[in-house]
Amino acid sequence: MSDDFLAGLGQAQLNQISTAIYPSIASKLTISGDITQPVAASLTWNVTQPPTFDLGSGVSQNFNVNIVGTLSITPQQGSSSSEPLGATAVCSVQIGGNGVLGFNVNDLTFTSQDVYVKAFADAKKQAAINLVESLLETVQIPLGPVEGITFNGYAAEVRNGVLYAAASISGNASVDQDLNVGNGLAIAMSNALMQMVVANVWWPNAPKTFRPNDDITINLNSYSFSVANSQMNIVLSLSGSMSIDEWLGDADWDIDISPVVAQINISIDANRNVNLAGGSVSTPDVSINPDNFLATVTSIFTAGLVNLIISQVIQNQIPGSIAQHLSGSIFQIPILTESFQGINFRFIPTNLALQVNGDQVNITGSIAASAS
Repeated sequence: MSDDFLAGLGQAQLNQISTAIYPSIASKLTISGDITQPVAASLTWNVTQPPTFDLGSGVSQNFNVNIVGTLSITPQQGSSSSEPLGATAVCSVQIGGNGVLGFNVNDLTFTSQDVYVKAFADAKKQAAINLVESLLETVQIPLGPVEGITFNGYAAEVRNGVLYAAASISGNASVDQDLNVGNGLAIAMSNALMQMVVANVWWPNAPKTFRPNDDITINLNSYSFSVANSQMNIVLSLSGSMSIDEWLGDADWDIDISPVVAQINISIDANRNVNLAGGSVSTPDVSINPDNFLATVTSIFTAGLVNLIISQVIQNQIPGSIAQHLSGSIFQIPILTESFQGINFRFIPTNLALQVNGDQVNITGSIAASAS
């Protein structure tokens, strides 16, 4: 994949966010000014409904924001009046080296040709563009470092009704797939990204030694991890030692253990934490080698006891201990905060679901927007 991390917001989700935050910012969505031609008058343009996004049905970096508004006209002589004045902003999306989406308003067209409206539109077009751009800044998807992983390339695209932001480990980022965003959002993380998350988060914190019983110590030496065929597997390299207190002293063995293959279950909880848990674990082949003289003697004369320890203690207890070792949280989907003219917003991912799909991990959900 050239999009190791891909986030998508659907048109319906963007319009839900716009509807949710509009009541808090409606009073800020206004532009005022004076004209002298064709008559001297004070004009005020108010956005009277939540702006709506039109992401189209193709692939580009452009989209439209449609605005419904009213122009209030107060002549120096005469009575005040109000006229409808809508606008369509032609916008584009891009993403910089910091991994944060940015928006430009390339053009803005007012929908009325009334002479008063035309005079106001000509004088205040740039102010309207600036207003729309500042409003769009409240909808951002930061693709900064994920659990210490720095991406080396970014891409942004409007694709089949979805606003996408992609990040690549290799540096050649592109949006090369469609995500099923439904009426919300979707995130896809590649095998390569998940491998780095496990390496950065799980492996440094995983205990490297555990004891199935008082006589045996098992060492976790190394691992390999992969997402493939819609499941997550980890192969663990283990070694161990066993010491039994005999009446002549300690009998010590080195334990040879074949690689253990463990399936990992992954889930996401109500607090947006992505969690790992151990699933099925293969039973390893185990053999012991005497490490001292007493162990050699014990191996010769008590072979039945040694074989019993191997079969009932080591082989049976290692899988259960490994499953416990694989449990833990690896990262959290963040709450995003932005502001617009003194109004603070929180965008909270909700209704999150997670699925391992082929060689990637997919997360779907929606965003609940609030203002204060």
